[in-house]
Amino acid sequence: MKRGKARYRLAPPTALAPWSDAIAGAWEQRFGAERPTTALILRALSGGRAPNTYASYSTGWGAFTRFAAAQGLDPLAATERDVCHHMADMAQGGTVAMASFRPYLSSINAVFDDLGVGPGPARGPLVKRVREGLRRMQVDTQPRETELALPAKVAKSMHNEALTRAASRAPPLALLRALLYATITFLTASRSVSTAALPKGNVMLDPSAEYGLIITRKFTKTAQGHADVGLGRVPLQFPTARFKDLLSALSQFARWRDSVLPTANYFFQLPGDHFPNDPTAAGSLADGWLTTALAAFDHKPPAGAQWTPRSLRSGAASAAEAAGVPRSKTEYLGGWAPGSSSLTEFYIDPAYAHSPEGEFFFGHLTARV
Repeated sequence: MKRGKARYRLAPPTALAPWSDAIAGAWEQRFGAERPTTALILRALSGGRAPNTYASYSTGWGAFTRFAAAQGLDPLAATERDVCHHMADMAQGGTVAMASFRPYLSSINAVFDDLGVGPGPARGPLVKRVREGLRRMQVDTQPRETELALPAKVAKSMHNEALTRAASRAPPLALLRALLYATITFLTASRSVSTAALPKGNVMLDPSAEYGLIITRKFTKTAQGHADVGLGRVPLQFPTARFKDLLSALSQFARWRDSVLPTANYFFQLPGDHFPNDPTAAGSLADGWLTTALAAFDHKPPAGAQWTPRSLRSGAASAAEAAGVPRSKTEYLGGWAPGSSSLTEFYIDPAYAHSPEGEFFFGHLTARV
């Protein structure tokens, strides 16, 4: 078959499943050991998920295999009933929150899928009901401060302060960076890592265009973990008429950043920053940036509560919902999968009030007849 000019190349997977040898053994004969593309197919099956996902799955599968060994079970012959007993055992142990147990179940299903031994036993309705019941029964003996969605009013205050600082002759760049980071994270409903590790080339600023601010997230969380979707994928466009002042502040910050650090790889990178080799871990930088941004105001969360970088994302999702943004647009904006249950369950606060500040950030996304 005649082929056109090659545009794409294949790179090695960034990580392999901890059970990659078993994957090869399970599928090699099915695909035909003698066929030249079988090795490539096996590599695709063994490395189709992100490194952090494999790390999470390794933990979950390890917990299940230890349970199975103690019960004298073959983990690859486990049933829905066995998974329910595993959850009950873990709940009694009290070391894992049932609210965060979904990756443990996903790891079991992933192994079954990867090895082609049948439907994963941890995805049935009985498993879901048992986990929900255990979650409601579980009491945290060391409760931490409640993480709340950031009010749109606070996000707008940081936005306004960023504009004021950018208009001054020589603002503290670290503070301006923190304010812009928080504003962009809220505006895009992003995870902290997506904004913190935003490459310079993924922010397009053009005040003469109808959509003068275009942000392309490089790292987007998908069902398979953090995905490096690359430049030019999943662009988010914001109208110049509404965000002209923010566009100007970002442009000014970029000029100052390039004057002090022309070799910066990331849009929010400044001298002295130590970005990890794996940019998906850069979210740890954002904790300090948000603290810096919030310190410029009198806004405080209620007693016993806290605002974290995740609060920016949940605040954005909640503000968009309150502003009447169609759920499909919120899913695209924040990088949630279509029909995402986690968006509804963990991010949207139904008590979040509609506000002019929420309209400012997300009014351009509301459906119009």
